[in-house]
Amino acid sequence: SGSMLIDSSAGPGTIIGQRVLIEGSVLWESVTVGDDVNVRNSIIADGVQVEPGVTIERSVIGHGATIAAG
Repeated sequence: SGSMLIDSSAGPGTIIGQRVLIEGSVLWESVTVGDDVNVRNSIIADGVQVEPGVTIERSVIGHGATIAAG
């Protein structure tokens, strides 16, 4: 899938799409990460949906949020 987790962790039930880079981050449980996403130095809480094409840097994303490209 071309995805990489570097110095990061992903909780149970997390789904990671294709061509994703997650670096220095923690994804809690049941996070959905779309294709072509970059996450760096961030904390992503339970149930978050990250839509395709999104970049997240130095952020804390709360429970159940949806992060859309744009």
